Amino acid sequence: MKAQMEFAFLLLLPLVKVECSVDPKPLGPNQVPATSIAAPSAPRPKESTSSSIVLSFDRSTEDKLHDFNYYAKKFRRNQARHPDAKGVLCDTSAAVCRMEGLQSNTAYKFVVKACATKPSELCSLNSPESVVMYTKPETPDAPTVKESTSNSITVAYTKYPTQANLAVSVRASPVGGEAGETREAACNNEEATCHLSGLEANRAYSVSLKACTTDPTPHCSQWSESTTMYTRPNPPDAPTVKESTSNSITVTYTKKLSLANLVMSVRASPVGGKGGETREVACNNEETTCHLSGLEANRAYAVSLRACTSNRFEKRCSQWSDNTTMFTTPNRPAAPTMTESTSKSITVTYTGKPSLADLAMYVRASPVGGEAGETREFPCNNAKATCHLSGLEANRAYAVSLRACSTKRYEQRCSQWSDNTTMFTT
Repeated sequence: MKAQMEFAFLLLLPLVKVECSVDPKPLGPNQVPATSIAAPSAPRPKESTSSSIVLSFDRSTEDKLHDFNYYAKKFRRNQARHPDAKGVLCDTSAAVCRMEGLQSNTAYKFVVKACATKPSELCSLNSPESVVMYTKPETPDAPTVKESTSNSITVAYTKYPTQANLAVSVRASPVGGEAGETREAACNNEEATCHLSGLEANRAYSVSLKACTTDPTPHCSQWSESTTMYTRPNPPDAPTVKESTSNSITVTYTKKLSLANLVMSVRASPVGGKGGETREVACNNEETTCHLSGLEANRAYAVSLRACTSNRFEKRCSQWSDNTTMFTTPNRPAAPTMTESTSKSITVTYTGKPSLADLAMYVRASPVGGEAGETREFPCNNAKATCHLSGLEANRAYAVSLRACSTKRYEQRCSQWSDNTTMFTT
């Protein structure tokens, strides 16, 4: 009976709600709460520029419908991470993250996390850290031409402080016409110049630069904008003398196929003795000859050729060819005058100009009219300015003239014969 009364009493008491809570144990480094999303794998490098890096990642295993949002965070290598740093929203459909506004030539690491969309908006922990990724060095400015030859181009560039410890290289690719070989060479970053050799003559090239780190695994900038540069035409062969007078030289040259559409010019510079004027004239490329006038008599000249393109706005010329030493002849003497004649000889005199002082003078007598006869030629006495012709026919008219020659037998150069003077034997 007593037990029945105690049970009835309990039924009359009010209902009381009792709650118990237990402090959870701290999560380990690789543990996640039961209500969170599995973290994505570490992001991987896809591509980079001097100011951006594109990452690729694998979606969370719980992202069945590919409708999670993914966020990437950056931090410098050897720099403490800021867990509250704002993340960059990634392209979920492509599974890539584009991190922009980065410093050039800098090392970064990245993490990615996944977040479910509303209503839960739960997020995963950060992914494992990526490998170290680098932005590229800044792209150099386009180069400028410093010098060119028929087979090389030397370029210069602006070296900025950020490029001081980088290795700069140059690339030249043929433009237009037949395909050709692309050449690449290292630059001299101390002097901010690059030299490309082994190029084709008279050809346009697209020339650009890139800068690379000197690490064992270098990373390089993008190639700079291109500058069109030209090699020069091949230098012609040295000219050969065709004809000379006391004030002119006519030269000829070998016309190669590579010279067919070029404009040829010739240059003559005085050699030795007192200074003189250098003369330069255009050649006749059809006839492969060049005529130099207005030169000094009895003078040595260094004569050379060059070839130029015919476009006056982009005129490019070869180097001057090797020189050929050529000579003008002595001035032509004045006609002689007779001083004496016999039945078989004639003696003449002439005006001894200073220009004739170091020359050898010669006299020539050719029979005039009637039967043909022998032409006689004799040296003159230049000290006395007289010449003596012997062995002539009696009572005969002769056309008598003079010429002057250099005294070097290996380089003997003679003037033209003077005007004739008609003289008679007795």
